[in-house]
Amino acid sequence: MSERLRGKVAVVTGAGGMGIGQGCALALAREGAAVVGCDIDQKLAEETLALAKAEGLTYESFVADLVAMAPAVLFSAAIPGQGGVGHRNEQWPSWWAGHFATHGYLAYDVVRPAIWTDEAIPAWYRQNIVLYLDPGRAGSLGLTPTAAALLDRVHPAFWSRANRELGYANALPESEVLRRQAAAAQQ
Repeated sequence: MSERLRGKVAVVTGAGGMGIGQGCALALAREGAAVVGCDIDQKLAEETLALAKAEGLTYESFVADLVAMAPAVLFSAAIPGQGGVGHRNEQWPSWWAGHFATHGYLAYDVVRPAIWTDEAIPAWYRQNIVLYLDPGRAGSLGLTPTAAALLDRVHPAFWSRANRELGYANALPESEVLRRQAAAAQQ
């Protein structure tokens, strides 16, 4: 994040939806501006402003804000290489689990197993959603935390997409490149 616009306020009209207004609001927030937005659809404007606030936060303050609000946080963030629109900080769930753990919140991977094969739910939620609980709430629910290393998974839908994209680019998987290099080295 840049600090170029730190201390400045940006007013964005048409901030709702997925158009130019939202793009401007998010870009200004990334540069450090406090963003005020409006739209004919107030709900969409509020969603954009929430995203803009998240863009302007460090991950430390973002996680701190989340855990300060509730004893349970249902969290979803894109993994490295997932792609998509506006993902600036793609990290593995284990990385996020470490930051939640600094606040005493542990990961409970109880949602993904329940929705993993439900194609009515977008694949990015099935892959990325993790429940974080404070110790008091977890104890009252009788849940066992999930080891951070076990959180890092790639959903088959994304694996298939990655392989399709390799094909579109006429690229070889790393295993094939390594096999060919080994064969060439033996000749």
